[in-house]
Amino acid sequence: MGLAFGGVWDEFYFAMEWGETSVSTFDSYDWAAVGSATASMLLGAGLLFVLSVACVSPSASNRAFLPRLYITVAIVLSYFVMLYTAVEFDELEVMLAWFFGWFALLLVATLISSGERRDPGMRVLHSRLMRRRLTRPIGFLLSSNAFAGLAWCAVMTGVLVVGLVSASDAASLFTRMSVSHWGSWEEDVAQGSLGVTTSMGMAIAFNLLAIALRDGPLKRFSKGPVMTPAITMLLIAAVSIFPPIAVALMGNSRGMDAEGLSLLNPVSSLIWYESEMHGLRLMLAGVMLVVGLLACSRVIGRTIRAYRDRGPDHDGVNPLPRTDPDPVATQPVITTQADPDA
Repeated sequence: MGLAFGGVWDEFYFAMEWGETSVSTFDSYDWAAVGSATASMLLGAGLLFVLSVACVSPSASNRAFLPRLYITVAIVLSYFVMLYTAVEFDELEVMLAWFFGWFALLLVATLISSGERRDPGMRVLHSRLMRRRLTRPIGFLLSSNAFAGLAWCAVMTGVLVVGLVSASDAASLFTRMSVSHWGSWEEDVAQGSLGVTTSMGMAIAFNLLAIALRDGPLKRFSKGPVMTPAITMLLIAAVSIFPPIAVALMGNSRGMDAEGLSLLNPVSSLIWYESEMHGLRLMLAGVMLVVGLLACSRVIGRTIRAYRDRGPDHDGVNPLPRTDPDPVATQPVITTQADPDA
């Protein structure tokens, strides 16, 4: 929510820093900035609380349910606050602050999701959301599972893109807004949406490749949930460091700039989101995503079958046939005293 008031808070901070205003002279613009800072602290405290609850929960429980539900509700509620702020205070940049701020959190969530378990537990499969087919997709996205977490990040990225485009269209309906370059703004929205989509695709692809390496060649050396995010970061570091080193060793760096050398870095799509190389990045992200899905196809298929077939009424195990109790076994046991001469 503090991200939704980003532009307002910046001006309030500089005003307080240079002593150009005081609390007695606050107007609605300044109070909105105060609300931004307060909401940011409350959101941060709430996120730390739900994460701490997830950490102390039993390993068999659905640890991811509360944090993902909290972030989903926070994104939806902050969208309406962001839209109101953009229209009321004529701050269109607030939309991009809301958009990129929440997406940065989703990028971190991809690393956390890849470290979760691949096989859902019985407590997750027997939860209330999994009992009905209509709520089963929601239960899957909010369950503690590596592939469910990556799918949730992809869905929430789509929510951010739809929210940014819809907010831009809604803001353009207000004629009192002093927007002089709607053409350039619409171009920024389109490029930002494409850059975020490409970045999330690459991030999910790297995490899928890390899962495949952890369960394959590196299975003997990688133990614990922290190893999968570590492998992911090592892969991203490799594609970010090796190309500049290779170009420097070859001694021919003409036409190779920093953007060209970091095409496979997910963060590069956010840094150069106004670049003309979006098409190439999107193609590379698509190829990497296909390779990652193929590498984890067996595990993904097993996970999907588990969520689809194993439920309260069908847990994948044939029940034992019911038989009448043995009449001999049901007779009460009469205690006798031991023979002293025995």
